[in-house]
Amino acid sequence: MDAYEQLMHRLEAAWTTPSSADTRQRASWAEELSDLLEWGSLRDGDAERVVGRLVQVAVTDGDHGVRESALHAVSSAAGPYQMPYAVVAPLAAHVDAGVRREAEEAIAELRDIRS
Repeated sequence: MDAYEQLMHRLEAAWTTPSSADTRQRASWAEELSDLLEWGSLRDGDAERVVGRLVQVAVTDGDHGVRESALHAVSSAAGPYQMPYAVVAPLAAHVDAGVRREAEEAIAELRDIRS
């Protein structure tokens, strides 16, 4: 088994982690995937599958910290990968008013800094 096959075997074993009752374990799972994505360690198709799973966790998990870790992991893929919109589209459908407000405030602060 080569190094990439070992990595994929470890990744496949980790797919059960998001269903764990331990929120720290679920957040840690997302953080580990974030590292893999940030380093560009995965082939494009595998990265798309991982990001799709993270998006699912980001929009369905009941714990704010886990959702935040999953979103961070999704954003880590932005550097080394180009994700098809269909992979990340569920995020747009689940943005709540609080997140939207925070984004608007952050944009306003950036505008003030640039002025």
